[in-house]
Amino acid sequence: MRKFAVVIASLMLLLCVGLAGAEEKESAFSGSVDVSWYSQYMDEVSGATNFNKQILQQSLTLSHRTGPYLYLWNSYSPKGGPNSDFGDEVDVSLGIAKEIGKWKIDGGYSYVNLQNLRNTKGDLHAFYLYVDGPAIFGITPFVMTEWDIPFDKDVLEGGFLYRVGVKSSVSVIDISLSVGGHDGAYGLRPELLSFGRATLSTTISVWKLAITPKVSYQRRFGYAPEDGGMIEKENKVWGGVNLSYAF
Repeated sequence: MRKFAVVIASLMLLLCVGLAGAEEKESAFSGSVDVSWYSQYMDEVSGATNFNKQILQQSLTLSHRTGPYLYLWNSYSPKGGPNSDFGDEVDVSLGIAKEIGKWKIDGGYSYVNLQNLRNTKGDLHAFYLYVDGPAIFGITPFVMTEWDIPFDKDVLEGGFLYRVGVKSSVSVIDISLSVGGHDGAYGLRPELLSFGRATLSTTISVWKLAITPKVSYQRRFGYAPEDGGMIEKENKVWGGVNLSYAF
């Protein structure tokens, strides 16, 4: 299954590049290529520590001006090579992003090809919905939700996960404060609040590159792992940098 996912992702990547070139004159398509390094791989929605060592992550996004997009994402652990440890993952997503008044809505489907994560085994279908609400005094509320459906529930249970928070900017610094929880995802105990997270970032433009360094702090609010919780006991501090090229 993992080899199949890599082949499909590669073919879709070639198709995207071809479509982007063919539609360049009409500007129907836009996209970006991103390369990131992080000191740990912390899941964006669940807050789980997927890999506690350095990680490289790359993505390609191809969007149509009407909202639909294709998103190819890969996580790679430089320690052991492809599909060798918890840091390796391939995701293929199809979604649509729209602005409706002052609301930003992004939803879609992902095939999540996992490589033996700490709390999970097996692959997932993931349906996601991210919403940014109208800003109030410069503060934007947001909600991130994910509904995971396993390929084989006897190997890996699914579940519903969420993260809610606010974000704002002070001078050139972007600030995000959020909390997350789940309904008993992956066979763990349900947690209304699993964790709280604070993130600081900034974006620097150099030529055609957007360079975004980021640092985050996360504290566990839910159960300890030995009691059926999702988040590790230790409070987490991690950081990294993302390089993005838009075309």
